[in-house]
Amino acid sequence: MTTNTSKPPQYTTLLPILYIKDLQAEKEFYLKLGFELSYEDFSELPNFIALKFGDNVEFGLEQKDNFDVSKAGQVLVWQIGVDDINKVLKICHDKGIPIIQAPQTHNYKSFSNQDLIIKSPNGYRVTFES
Repeated sequence: MTTNTSKPPQYTTLLPILYIKDLQAEKEFYLKLGFELSYEDFSELPNFIALKFGDNVEFGLEQKDNFDVSKAGQVLVWQIGVDDINKVLKICHDKGIPIIQAPQTHNYKSFSNQDLIIKSPNGYRVTFES
């Protein structure tokens, strides 16, 4: 009898794709927040782009004409970790991005954190947490 001792693959990156209705508006929203384009080739994929920040955060945006913007906040909690909530707050103020929830501190038994919530043009609640 042999035992399977192989290890699972090394997972290196999470690369989610968000469905949206307005690709240009969502792209500009994330560029204002300091993300950069990592993929945009409309001749190959006319309704898709990818954005990144550094080496650890990357995601795609895919335009779906039948996407219901009112459902965006019901299907996903979009949370992005940051080292300083106040830096994100300053970017939002400087770029005119409306704040849904100003930074709040939450104290738990084993840790505390701060979060700030904004809303993307396509209806996603974007939570930044430090």
